[in-house]
Amino acid sequence: MPDAPTSKSARTLCGASLLVALLLGHIGHVGIAAADPAPPPNEAARAQARALMQEGARQMEDRQYDRAVESFTEAHRLVPSPKVLFNLGIAYLSVARYADALQALEGFLKEATDAPAASQDTARRHIADLRAKVVTLELKSDRPGAELSLDGRSYGAVTFDHPLVIDPGVHALHAQAGADQVDQTFTAEAGQPLTVTLTFTPAPPPIAALPAAAPPPEAGVAMATSATPAPRSLVRRPWFWMAVGGTAAAVVAVILVVTLSHTDYPAVDARVAGP
Repeated sequence: MPDAPTSKSARTLCGASLLVALLLGHIGHVGIAAADPAPPPNEAARAQARALMQEGARQMEDRQYDRAVESFTEAHRLVPSPKVLFNLGIAYLSVARYADALQALEGFLKEATDAPAASQDTARRHIADLRAKVVTLELKSDRPGAELSLDGRSYGAVTFDHPLVIDPGVHALHAQAGADQVDQTFTAEAGQPLTVTLTFTPAPPPIAALPAAAPPPEAGVAMATSATPAPRSLVRRPWFWMAVGGTAAAVVAVILVVTLSHTDYPAVDARVAGP
């Protein structure tokens, strides 16, 4: 529940309450602004709307602003008088529903041209303040329109050729066009325009990259193949060790022959005369 209004707002709320008395006498005589006019409300609906307007005024004085919103909304549903929009806008303002307050007060100024001048001036002053508290949301998409809901609140079928006015804060948006739907979360800052892009058509899957080809061999360098075994070392060849063994046996035999056949000759005596 918002804090109590300031003295300036309190005077405005009092003015809203006073306006109720003026509205009660006019509810049954204001035309319904619609493309296809509906039958005028019967006396029972008018009587119920008057009672709701009085109840809403008492709830505003008691600072039961949420309940006042409900009372004025129901009164406007029963008898859609544009003059009820003034009280509804003030009630929305009291619960910080700034986008709804702006829409209600702008509708009041546009349609209730014969409303008291003081109420029109109050509405203009609030509208000027509210423009800095709301967010203008522009939706771009690959579709011309969709069924839209914001934070669980349905906007019905909307087109994307005009912006929406929303309150600041974090929002969850759901849009559905035919069998395709988009869910998106975004944050809106007060007084700052915002653009959100909705893409319903899924992007095509990425094409798998082909493996890179091996670079060609350098000139003069032969490429080894798995079919050609690597050359074996000489020490791993059988004939090498057979040759080594044969050579060693021959050397040993020569050594034995020389050793066994050796004869010690006497040294020459130089004192013996020759023949």
